[in-house]
Amino acid sequence: MFVFYFAVISMITPPVALASFAAAAIGGAKIWETGSKAFQISLSAFLVPYAFMYNEALLAKSSPLEIIWVTGTAFFGVRAMAAAVVGFWKRPATIMERVLLGAAGILLITPEKITDLLGGGLFLLVF
Repeated sequence: MFVFYFAVISMITPPVALASFAAAAIGGAKIWETGSKAFQISLSAFLVPYAFMYNEALLAKSSPLEIIWVTGTAFFGVRAMAAAVVGFWKRPATIMERVLLGAAGILLITPEKITDLLGGGLFLLVF
């Protein structure tokens, strides 16, 4: 699953970035700027395969309650990381909000209950 995920992500990130480069050609944009922006937007997606390795519940190998909990925290963790990298959360985010969202994202993706609670608190603080 780890290798398969990175094979799929290679379609939007340079140097392969076939989907990004095709979209740039269709839209008449500069291909390297489009590839760079695609990398920036998908940066948070690079954490997901590591979460697969550290928590089997993301692969549905646990109790239903654990699967729901881990999927929810991973969802909000990736969302927080994306907002931190892009710099937008319902409006342009301040530097402090970006730092808090980045920390919340890392804490939410980390497979521990205490980090989930801390990350959720940071996420709600910014929200």
